[in-house]
Amino acid sequence: MKYVICDMDGTLLDSKKRLPQKLFSLITELKKKGVCFGVASGRQYFNLYQQFKDEAKEMLFIAENGGVMYQGETPIYADALAYEDILPVIQQARNCPDAFPILCGVKSAYLESDDPQFLENAKMYYAHRKQVDDIMDGANIDQIAKITVYDKRNAETNSYPFIKPVTGKLRAVVSGEDWIDVSNPDVSKGKAIAMLKQRHGLPSDDFVAFGDYMNDYEMMKECTYSYAMANAHPELKKVCHYEALSNDEDGVVKALCTLYDLDYE
Repeated sequence: MKYVICDMDGTLLDSKKRLPQKLFSLITELKKKGVCFGVASGRQYFNLYQQFKDEAKEMLFIAENGGVMYQGETPIYADALAYEDILPVIQQARNCPDAFPILCGVKSAYLESDDPQFLENAKMYYAHRKQVDDIMDGANIDQIAKITVYDKRNAETNSYPFIKPVTGKLRAVVSGEDWIDVSNPDVSKGKAIAMLKQRHGLPSDDFVAFGDYMNDYEMMKECTYSYAMANAHPELKKVCHYEALSNDEDGVVKALCTLYDLDYE
């Protein structure tokens, strides 16, 4: 298996948003075996890079749920949304109670609300961010790879049914309890992996993937060694071939140690 690709929140990170203590020594051991470690997340590329500073130059980054892909510091592609597709989604999101939109650009994320809870959560995921009076200003100065909406209530029951009717040709997906993501219709973590497979002539057997939510669904279908976390969404578990211990039980690291015959201790 040449690539190990992990979702971040709910998968690699524990419930306190901490990386596993043994992760970096594991990445070193995987490197010795010729395995590239990567992360696939709804998070911004700059946020992901920041968390893996010492290893980042040799890692794969699938950011914005597949809207942006980097090999180390080298951009591979960005799938930008059209201005006319973004506008109705933002207008609707502004009218949704307790929902706060973000435009996720290649250069930065763009925010217009100053709600403290929203800002605290945005800070966790977006290292490069700009506060603007009108969020649509971001669409005039940057390539927007994704619209994301933070929901104080519940994304699946509050903002998703409210915003979905105006997404048009765009694809909306619930990416966590508090978040929905809107992107071009064929953008996904799975599409990014499919492009990687085609680019290097690799079969599905060369890919190991870990995830916990429905934005990981397409990724799992591209990888023979697909692991749902014990805490994963029930629908994701149905498409995965294996199950790992939960994100609070070091599930990813333990599963990889078993798979690659490494000593966890």
